[in-house]
Amino acid sequence: MNVSQIPTFSTKEDAVCWMDEQVDDPYMDNFRFSFNDDQKGVEKYEMQRQDGCCGSFDTVVMVDGREATIGCNYGH
Repeated sequence: MNVSQIPTFSTKEDAVCWMDEQVDDPYMDNFRFSFNDDQKGVEKYEMQRQDGCCGSFDTVVMVDGREATIGCNYGH
């Protein structure tokens, strides 16, 4: 994905709302978010991702000029 295709948001909350619309599943859980320049946050994100089950959604977004990854699980 090139930079011009990365969804861009002012806040984490805006990114979460966007993800909710993209996934559109009443069983969403295991929400996760990390700025990609925060090593401890990335490690926590990966642990949360590995704990998920069923379907999953993970994507790169820009939040206030910083690259981040956002995700969840769904479809229970």
